[in-house]
Amino acid sequence: MNDLTVGIDIGGTNTKFGIVDREGNVIHQGNIQTTGYEHFQDFFDSMAQALRESLKSLPPNATISGIGIGAANGNYYTGNIEHATNLRWKGVLPLSKMFREEFNVPCILTNDANAAAVGEMIYGNAKSMKDFVVVTLGTGLGSGFVCGGLLLNGHHGIAGELGHTSVNPTGRYCNCGKRGCLETYVSATGIKRTVYKLLADHLEPSELRGISFDNLNTKMITDAQNVDVAKLPDPQPDSVRVKPGHDQWSVLIGICTHLGCIPIAHQGPYDGYFCPCHGSTYDLATGKNLSGPAPLPLPRIAVKVRGGAVVTG
Repeated sequence: MNDLTVGIDIGGTNTKFGIVDREGNVIHQGNIQTTGYEHFQDFFDSMAQALRESLKSLPPNATISGIGIGAANGNYYTGNIEHATNLRWKGVLPLSKMFREEFNVPCILTNDANAAAVGEMIYGNAKSMKDFVVVTLGTGLGSGFVCGGLLLNGHHGIAGELGHTSVNPTGRYCNCGKRGCLETYVSATGIKRTVYKLLADHLEPSELRGISFDNLNTKMITDAQNVDVAKLPDPQPDSVRVKPGHDQWSVLIGICTHLGCIPIAHQGPYDGYFCPCHGSTYDLATGKNLSGPAPLPLPRIAVKVRGGAVVTG
């Protein structure tokens, strides 16, 4: 327990942190709200105070060797959060430098989805894999690409940013200034926007009508979908079904195609992988082809469902 590391995940809504050992065991964890701080310095002070309180719970012989931060628009090369679209603080935020000076330990900052990709490669479902993609869905949509066992950062540290790929040039407005970005449809926020449009376009009763946009979450949507559709008379209008995974799945199929049909994992009745291009399902432990027309290499991405939204990794 002597050598510990702090990991911090700064999301658009919440910021989570944990103190872990080299084996990936979580010794302590906590969280604060990301929103609610008008000035970035106030957020940092609150985060630093929460971390100090957590450090007090550690044994006397425990030492912190470094801090790792994942944040939207985090630039690995500069250690800054740069012009984040889903955070209220704009401009360049030198967060890595601030933590180094506050705690006197090394601090590395990177894009949150890239951090997730590294975590999956070392401790998670991507162990021993050399080529895979992690897609994270929350307030926005992030993606981390690993090619040949190396994380793809790109020249400016923002390579593989699927969330701001435009899928509809005249579509929804995005915080980045463009229209029709993928995350405006398939992130948790995007799914909420879809629900409110469906409620406006249709007259069917729904328990979601009494919930404000700020209070609505994806778990409520998933639960209400099952209840509301069951109440509808036959035939049930397909248009009233909220399909949180439909657009995500279409995009993941596109990723699969662009990457040479690297299989996309699928969480079904058992842990396995599914390649949408070939219709093949694989056992997670053995890589054995359980169905489909043709064998393929061992798959590359695993899928988890959290709070009603799909998160791959």
